[in-house]
Amino acid sequence: MANMERTEKEWKDERISIVIPVYNSEKYISTCIDSLINQSLENIEIILVDDGSMDNSGKICDMYSETDARIISIHQENRGVSAARNKGIEQCRGEFVTFVDSDDCIAETYCEYLYKLCKENGTDIALTPQPVRVCGANYRITNDIVKDNAEVWTGIEAARNMLFYKIVISSWNKMYSANMLKRKKLCFDTELAYGEGFAFVINAFIHSNGIACGNKNIYFYRVDNENSVMTNYDTKLVHGSFEALHKIRKLIQTSSLQEAWNYAYWHTSCDCLNTMIGCGMKVEENEMYLRLVRNCRNYANTAMSAPVSAKEKMKALMYFVSPNFAARTINVLRKRKFAKAK
Repeated sequence: MANMERTEKEWKDERISIVIPVYNSEKYISTCIDSLINQSLENIEIILVDDGSMDNSGKICDMYSETDARIISIHQENRGVSAARNKGIEQCRGEFVTFVDSDDCIAETYCEYLYKLCKENGTDIALTPQPVRVCGANYRITNDIVKDNAEVWTGIEAARNMLFYKIVISSWNKMYSANMLKRKKLCFDTELAYGEGFAFVINAFIHSNGIACGNKNIYFYRVDNENSVMTNYDTKLVHGSFEALHKIRKLIQTSSLQEAWNYAYWHTSCDCLNTMIGCGMKVEENEMYLRLVRNCRNYANTAMSAPVSAKEKMKALMYFVSPNFAARTINVLRKRKFAKAK
């Protein structure tokens, strides 16, 4: 009992750094920061990196930093989300670091839950597989921290799970050992226009001593931000997605990861095609459209033989038969889902 009490005291002495890249987020940033300052784990520092915002985001960050000593507000010229997150890593003083996007928010127990997963399992990284997707203001942030059945994965297992999209493709919703990131010199690739989080996390997984995976709903991911790269088509972002995948491929040294990479290549092609058709860019981007259609059809067999759900395999069959019809159908279903959520 004495050893357990001493261990928990040592844990409380450790600090968690929360890094938030901020760019033109005045509509959501206050909600985001409010969820950070109310964390059940009080020994935190909040690093807000304003990446050259042209709205009032920077002023809002400064206002919060003046009222809470745990908040650091940093301003830099617009260099992109990767540079903003890297600045946060450079400035962080915590033993662990986590990332939150400025239009999202987290449960009060977010830091406590992920931190305990790392400490109780002795891993460099902790995560939950999926966020809660929210739309509009009609959602409730839960704060439960009841014990659940956590799993511990090797770096290869975690990388494989992410490439098979069993873990959300993002740097957020995860906590990392700051010592590991700095010792292994892991950072976000500033040359990537998109997919930087995918590449960063796969690299971190492979270099880690293990990953603890819990199942609590602690991260709330906004899907209706009109300024988000996830809701707008941009050719640079499509090229960036595939460039990120090719950089990930250079890290792969096992056949099991290559199999998973093939699935991720198919899934990325389908996602890009969905966005292109949803944004009405099929004619204007005809060359890219034809390339994506070929990818969706030619790599569909990787999904049919992958360890994924029957629903995903049915989707793969749809993309094999008619990528255009599959993408249009998925866009219709998404619009209906968002309409109900608002």
